[in-house]
Amino acid sequence: MSFFIISPELYACVILPLPIFIARVCDVSLETILVIYISQGIRYLAPIIAFFEIVIWLLVMEVVMKDLSNSANFMAFALGFATGTYVGFVIEEKLSIGMVILCIVTTDASNEEIVSFMQSENYGITTPDATGSRGTPG
Repeated sequence: MSFFIISPELYACVILPLPIFIARVCDVSLETILVIYISQGIRYLAPIIAFFEIVIWLLVMEVVMKDLSNSANFMAFALGFATGTYVGFVIEEKLSIGMVILCIVTTDASNEEIVSFMQSENYGITTPDATGSRGTPG
C-alpha cells in the first residue's frame, strides 16, 4: 500500500505559502472595501468588515512569525498584499460604492430642469456660471 507523503521542503516552499497568499488577498481586499465604506460614512458595515479583516491578518501573521527563515512565506505575504490591493479595487469598481462625478455641459436654457431632477434624487449639484467665446449660455 502506497501513501502520498509530502516532503518538508515542498510543504515549506509551496503548500504553506499558498494559504498565506490567499488569506492576504482576502484581508487586503476587505481593507480596501473598509476604507471606502468609512469614507462613504457607512458606519454599520465597516466594523464587521474590520473584524474579519483583522482576524485574517492575525492568523496569517502567526503563521509567518513561526518561521522567520522561510522566505517563501514572506514572498507569499507580500504578493498577497499587492494582489489584494488590486482585487479590492476591482471589487469596489463592481460594487460602485466609490464616488462618481458627472459633468453636464449644456447651452440649453432649461438646465434648471436637470438641476431640479438631480436634487430631487438627492445628488449633490454644483452649477457654475460659464462664459465662453459666444457669451453666456442660454
